[in-house]
Amino acid sequence: MSRKKPVVFIVGLVNFNWSLDWNAKTVSKYLDKDKFEVVTMSTYRNQTGTEGLQEVTLIKRKYPDKIWQFWAHFRALLKADIAIIYRHDEYKRYQWLYKLFRCPVVTILGINPNLENKRFGLTYWNSFKSIYALSPENKAFCKEAGLPMSDTILSNPIDLTKFWEVRKIRSTLKQVAFVGNDFERKHLSEYLDMATTFTHLTFHVVGGYEKELETLKEQLTGYPDLNNVRVHGMIDREALIAILNDCELHILPSRKEGRPKTAIESAAAGLPSILFYGYGAEEYIKHNENGFIVNDKQEMQACVQALLDDPSLLNKLSENTSAMAEAFDIRSRITEYEDELQRLLSSLG
Repeated sequence: MSRKKPVVFIVGLVNFNWSLDWNAKTVSKYLDKDKFEVVTMSTYRNQTGTEGLQEVTLIKRKYPDKIWQFWAHFRALLKADIAIIYRHDEYKRYQWLYKLFRCPVVTILGINPNLENKRFGLTYWNSFKSIYALSPENKAFCKEAGLPMSDTILSNPIDLTKFWEVRKIRSTLKQVAFVGNDFERKHLSEYLDMATTFTHLTFHVVGGYEKELETLKEQLTGYPDLNNVRVHGMIDREALIAILNDCELHILPSRKEGRPKTAIESAAAGLPSILFYGYGAEEYIKHNENGFIVNDKQEMQACVQALLDDPSLLNKLSENTSAMAEAFDIRSRITEYEDELQRLLSSLG
């Protein structure tokens, strides 16, 4: 008789367009189904589809979600051996239910530990069997915030398949992309400052919550001559790929991140990035080789000017993005997740 496969409950909505739900979808898709039975959730607000999840048990949440949310967690916990938490608000709401079923929980952080530690408190974080960081620097930030971190690092799960399909070497800088939410924390204002300096370039803004998008559009109306900014708001993955395909450079002025997924996705498509020192970007971005690492806005603008002055530099950076992206492709990193799950399950007896 074959041994029963352990059941992994991945706590996310795998057809919802949010970064942590994309993580949930990627892990659900690529975990070896010969080793694990995977259970996760989907929403009636289908935004990203369920492509590639044929071997995954999907618990569908219908309207009204507040009722179906509880039922989905309950159904999954009836059979789960371990849960990976991506939706922290929901886990906190039903933490008592996880305790009732004695289901151990782990999480891979893709959130700001300083903000979330204040929001949830140490008692919440101590409920996890293991908390994994995305990088050594991310781990250091989390430990500084007081979170009990695992020694093991688990890289951000990134499915690059669609981005490899549009990969091409960039040669002339004409269009630039910013991708992200929480504009103030990610210093979007510094990105927009460059639009006033490099008026012949097009600056795309992808993402943003409803209120900050309204504020941004109001701000831009005050600059009638600033017509080189394109605000796209929240878009699906196909639309993002189309925008990146038209651009030659990705810029993220944020000073604190886990590991910015879009920088890796952009690299797969052939776009180098300008990122900031301080959260570990120098682990994978080699300055002036496959992208730029900068300290301030002035250095960021100088890098853009260097690309305009020397198109061969952009060509070199674009060519060199391939190896960096390959190192983070989920297809080459999923065994790290599988090995860690096996270790945890073995420790539980």
